Amino acid sequence: MKKLLVLLCMFVISSCGGSGSSSVPVEIPAPVVDTPDTTTYPGVSWETALPEDVGMSEARIKDALDYAFVSTRNTQGVVIIRHGVIVGERYANNDSKESLATSWSTGKSFASALVGIAMDQGLIDSIDVPASNYLAPWVSTDKASISIRAILEMRTGLAEAIGGDANIYSGGTDGDQLTYALNRTPDTTPRTNNWAYQNTDSM
Repeated sequence: MKKLLVLLCMFVISSCGGSGSSSVPVEIPAPVVDTPDTTTYPGVSWETALPEDVGMSEARIKDALDYAFVSTRNTQGVVIIRHGVIVGERYANNDSKESLATSWSTGKSFASALVGIAMDQGLIDSIDVPASNYLAPWVSTDKASISIRAILEMRTGLAEAIGGDANIYSGGTDGDQLTYALNRTPDTTPRTNNWAYQNTDSM
């Protein structure tokens, strides 16, 4: 038994040791990994690709789009992006990527971003200046002193839409939501810190 253990030890030692000459390390090449094009919009155009090209399933994407456009939902459009390229899109009511769509509350982010860009480019001096400096319909009216900040913070003090937001979205504005928002009158209802959640302020 002892002889067997000695032989095993010698075998292990000899397998771990070198032959006396310097060995050349074997270089193992790194695995090839496809690096996706991460260039994203904005650009002249937005690149499209097949789902399989970016490791996605075309069938699964179709299932997701079908789910989004179930008749009980009010989906206007869906765009699926992977690695900076469009791999799936669909629009309601025969619309296309060129069609206009209601942005809902995303419009608040658009508005604040555009104000920031305008300030950066020197088009707006400050958000504390009267909005009537840029909104001709408010000049020399009881809304002339309302600041851009008040609009962004929903503190205009103007009355909410007649019938609420539902009236705006259902066409009660004769299709001109902007004019409807501009023509509101001061509200006499007491407010805490003059604040009230109103989409017509952001509009």
